[in-house]
Amino acid sequence: MRSFLLLLVLLPCIACAAPWPVWRGDVLGSGITAETGLPTEWSKTKNIVWRAALPEAGNSTPAVFGDHIYVTQAVSAEKWRGLYCFDRRDGKLLWKNGVIYNKEETTHPTNPYCSSSPATDGKMVVAAYGSAGIAAYDTAGKELWRRDLGPVVHTWGTSSSPIIHGDLVIYYHGPGIGALLTALDKKTGATVWEFKEPTWNPGERTDGFKGQDGGVIGSFVTPIVVRSGDHEELVMSFPLVMKSFDPGSGKELWS
Repeated sequence: MRSFLLLLVLLPCIACAAPWPVWRGDVLGSGITAETGLPTEWSKTKNIVWRAALPEAGNSTPAVFGDHIYVTQAVSAEKWRGLYCFDRRDGKLLWKNGVIYNKEETTHPTNPYCSSSPATDGKMVVAAYGSAGIAAYDTAGKELWRRDLGPVVHTWGTSSSPIIHGDLVIYYHGPGIGALLTALDKKTGATVWEFKEPTWNPGERTDGFKGQDGGVIGSFVTPIVVRSGDHEELVMSFPLVMKSFDPGSGKELWS
């Protein structure tokens, strides 16, 4: 039996370490931290504070805020998709919550279910479960709301992660038929706006499918919010274009 683990690498000061609230650290997707003196190597014992067992493999990365570490997790045999919350100090499992998804879900063997990373603002945490929908919880694990956005039908499954921006949860639910970029009300989960992704016609391919008719296309991007002059823009790349939207209204700014 393989063992899947969540590890906490030794930090200079665990209690005062900066948060890492979304995939790649912040809404800019920079992957940059202001922390210094971080270890550059580790093993099962070297520079490790604790290890916590996980039920199976996953491709998501943890979100960290205060003393909480959040990680999405699937338990395939139980048809369960959910979120684990660990104590950052000792690795103790504080709570878990999730959903049962009894329908067939398309993905690839190298891309386990629940591959989207969670997002938190320190007061709530949002987890996207692909075909099983998207849900929000408070920091004690109580479900605040849940939305069914329809199935994700793609040979590679899904991996785009939600971001929290102001009063909105912004999430790309795709790729595949019915894919959409949407903004949900952070408090209720209600749809504020959505952009329904069109069907792409790639024409002559120049990527790994060069010389083939069609081939597999799709975007797995997590959108980012950037500052441009005096306004903010939500930027998202699709298979053939990059688009910018007003994050508050969903109005397309450029393509």
